[in-house]
Amino acid sequence: MNVKKAVKRVAALGAATALVGATLFGAVAQTYTLDDYPQPFVMDGVFDPAQAVIVVGEKAATSDVLGAIELAASLQAEAVTLTPVDVGGPIEPTVDNGVKIARSGEDLNYGEELADIDSKLTDSDLPELLTDGVFDDSEGDNENEVDFDQEIEFGVGSGQLVFEQDDDTEVTGSYLKMPKNVDFYMYTLDFDGDTVAFDPADANDDFEGVTFELQGNEYTITQARADSDDNLDRLKLLVGDVVRWVAQDAPINVGDHTITVVSVDEQGTKCGVEVDGETKWLNVGETKTVGGLEVGVLDAIAVHAELADQDTCELSLGSQELILEHGQEVQVNGEDVDGSDVDFRNDSDNQWDGFVISWAPEDDTWLASGDSFTDPVLGNWKVIYEGVTAETEMITVDAGTSDGSLVFTNIDGAEVEVPFVAYNDTVVMFGDDEDKYGLLAGTYGQVAWADGEICDVTDLADCEGLYFMGVSDGNEARLLEVDTIDEGDNEVTIRDLSTSKTYTETYVSGNSVFVDVGYMEVELTLDETADSLEFTTIEGGNDIETELGAILGFADDLTGGVGVLTMTLEEDAAGDPAPVTMTWDVEMDGDEELYIGQPDVPALEEEEDGSDDVIGTTDYGTTVRYDEENNDHLEFTYPEEGVYANVFVTPINANVLAGGEGGSVNAERVNKIPVGMSVLDVDAESMTKHMIVVGGPCANTVADEITGDKESCVEGFEEGKAKLALYTRRGKTALLVAGYTAQETLAAAYVLADYGDYPQLTGSAVELAVASLSDVTFVNAG
Repeated sequence: MNVKKAVKRVAALGAATALVGATLFGAVAQTYTLDDYPQPFVMDGVFDPAQAVIVVGEKAATSDVLGAIELAASLQAEAVTLTPVDVGGPIEPTVDNGVKIARSGEDLNYGEELADIDSKLTDSDLPELLTDGVFDDSEGDNENEVDFDQEIEFGVGSGQLVFEQDDDTEVTGSYLKMPKNVDFYMYTLDFDGDTVAFDPADANDDFEGVTFELQGNEYTITQARADSDDNLDRLKLLVGDVVRWVAQDAPINVGDHTITVVSVDEQGTKCGVEVDGETKWLNVGETKTVGGLEVGVLDAIAVHAELADQDTCELSLGSQELILEHGQEVQVNGEDVDGSDVDFRNDSDNQWDGFVISWAPEDDTWLASGDSFTDPVLGNWKVIYEGVTAETEMITVDAGTSDGSLVFTNIDGAEVEVPFVAYNDTVVMFGDDEDKYGLLAGTYGQVAWADGEICDVTDLADCEGLYFMGVSDGNEARLLEVDTIDEGDNEVTIRDLSTSKTYTETYVSGNSVFVDVGYMEVELTLDETADSLEFTTIEGGNDIETELGAILGFADDLTGGVGVLTMTLEEDAAGDPAPVTMTWDVEMDGDEELYIGQPDVPALEEEEDGSDDVIGTTDYGTTVRYDEENNDHLEFTYPEEGVYANVFVTPINANVLAGGEGGSVNAERVNKIPVGMSVLDVDAESMTKHMIVVGGPCANTVADEITGDKESCVEGFEEGKAKLALYTRRGKTALLVAGYTAQETLAAAYVLADYGDYPQLTGSAVELAVASLSDVTFVNAG
């Protein structure tokens, strides 16, 4: 309602004297304060009428009822809980103005540069920043009206997505890197199909005072020069946040500054400017800091009337002065911009054809996630790096003194833990102890899981506890175990170690038997005469595929004489950029302890100064972390698709929106308040609940009760005022919302309903001065 909105524009705080509520209002010390509101009435997003109610007097005025309605509506708005909602993957960040460096089917991956994806940005990418313009020149003897284009081109060899260590922070991670002395960008102003004519001998008269728009800002030429070859080679430009004609002794306000023109010299070449009490004289075309504000003088007119001066100056306020000189660094307010360079372009007839400004960092520069780069030359645009986006999974390898494990999530989303153990202090075998190992060949030599594996023992029961990998035609891999072999009943039981489910089938000695383990059939032959168990079908030649598409493999021969368990991780064969296969070993060291060999991943670097871990990444985006000091931990963070960067080019005032790890986001669930939240005072008297009591003691019997003994029902209230005060009633909280009149009670209810707008709602009680529903002032808080 309009009145409620008007309350939000309440007068500022009056005398904010902090007093104890009990002293000011007779309120009792509480567990809760006004700072906690809407607790205890809304708890964990729920208003429960069994715990809390709003109390209105049976004989109350209509205004009290309106106040209760407003409070009920505001409490319903607060009765929400956050519920995770699956969004199916990472949430990409966006910007409210600007362009992302990406094209259809082409993202910025590791090892790629901005120029590989989008070498040039034009007005179609950044219409506000790089809009086509017109150079309209009516100064001097030459008149020009020439269209021009603007573009930003990224340099080759810079702006690369890398995974390496920042020399400054000594932290290894994902960065957008700008190598030193390599042009990061080139900004070009190019006259479209024509050139700008000027008189080389009098370039200043031809250009001085011309105004044109670059990168969304208006620049004024205050000085121009041609070189000895009659080519334009120097411009002085002025740009400001505000450009105004200011008359003498007629001050204007810009932001927090007051600007006054004091006078103009007789020749009209200098202007005296006062800013916040400080006065300086500036030549036309000059910029100075006056009173903390950059002021530039574009023009000055001396008008001396008979009765008073009427001098006027055109001022650029909050301004910058730029000098562009061919072959030199750009100057901004008299300071060189390190790494910049200016290239003026003139045609064969010595007519001006535009310019190029380039910039290269003098030191290697890394932008970490959340960092931005602001163009140090014109300062109108920036590059924002918001890290990389990928949905990833973790594959880990750990090695203890004598055992370890490989853990991954299979294509069905089930965790698979593959144990390995040092067998006989000689070789590395699958299993979790020396008596419970993987497939055997010969005495103890182990070979990889594949068709034709044999458990050849002296007693068939010794094959119990044998681990093996079953991989379906759909590449679903699970670690299985021969749980029991019952030669009496001719039954074999297979256990799925991920789910602990068992699958039993009857066999005939010497014949094949198929055990359906849910996702595939395992074919094996048990020979009671030969005391052997042979797998006819285990892997079936299929890949072991993880949830997000990595391919895991094991060496065909694990005997090798040195007990080396060789494993591989292959990236998605369809990946772009090109995937790789990484290989690592688990083997015995000289002390007969297990260790993990360093994986063959390019460019592993120390994670940070003093860390035991080295980390690196492939161009596809698989991140590898390896404990180089202890050789006992290796992990792969594998992406579903190639990792890509979130890089934006935006105007200087743009903001980043959204973005997150993905998987789920919190959605608000409104918890409807059931019937019964509002009651009459005559019914509330017997209740033991938290209460919001609307109306004073004259209109509400509960209010009369909690305010204690008094000579009259208006005692403690004053005409033109209202209060919000907390009391304890039967061990519960009672919040009194009351004024001297019903109108003042309604005003207090409005304030409480909009509690989020009022930081003054603090302590155990506040007092309000109510001139009208739209004019409420906080008097005291306690």
